[in-house]
Amino acid sequence: MRSGHFSGLKMPKKSPSDILAAVGHISGVMINLRKLVLKKGGKDEDILRLDTPAGEDTLDQIADLVVKAGKPVETVAPAKPQPLLKFLNTVSVPDPDNDEFLVSDRFKVGTLFRGLKISYVGDNFKSYFGDMTVKAEQPSELRRHVLVRNANNTEIVNELGGEEQAETMLGRVYALLKKQGKGESGTLLTDGTVYIFFVRDRSGLLREVGIHWDGGGWYIGASPVGCQYGWNEGLQVFSGNSSRLAA
Repeated sequence: MRSGHFSGLKMPKKSPSDILAAVGHISGVMINLRKLVLKKGGKDEDILRLDTPAGEDTLDQIADLVVKAGKPVETVAPAKPQPLLKFLNTVSVPDPDNDEFLVSDRFKVGTLFRGLKISYVGDNFKSYFGDMTVKAEQPSELRRHVLVRNANNTEIVNELGGEEQAETMLGRVYALLKKQGKGESGTLLTDGTVYIFFVRDRSGLLREVGIHWDGGGWYIGASPVGCQYGWNEGLQVFSGNSSRLAA
């Protein structure tokens, strides 16, 4: 009869070849471990110390590393990108005049039709829209958004759902300006806040039109949608049709 802790316990039988293979693996591990220790400036004594009470903590750490290395790497789902724009409200746009007009007659520096004060009109705006005739429009609505992080025109148009969703008619921009022609309080802030619209020019290309009140009148500029110029957060964006960013 066997005595001791393993008395009566049936141990699995292993063939001599299995035992030799296991010994070979362990020997290979120790040889590689010794090489790494020596490479890092250690000594054989550091290996021998593993077989003493002082080496138990080190063996415990090695065991943790071995177990962790055998587990599958957890993949973290990429963070969902934050939206560029936050929908604010829908703005009613009055009848611009219900008549056609030549852009260069209404968008020029000075105090003009019905008291609209314009202090600056950029060369790009004149080139894109100056000789364009704006057709009569009925009262309508625009959607207003605020830019919550820096972005360029292309990124903003894409966020709105593409050119068709972003587009606004120039007559509606004019109607908003005329309603606050002398910087009166109203839909548009007159504290320097920049507003941008996306409008098709005389050749059918979508352009960015930017406006703001500069103290002496309305400042009006324009740029290609594809330019890399970036807008800062806080800018407000008007769109004609985009409903994908509803509150």
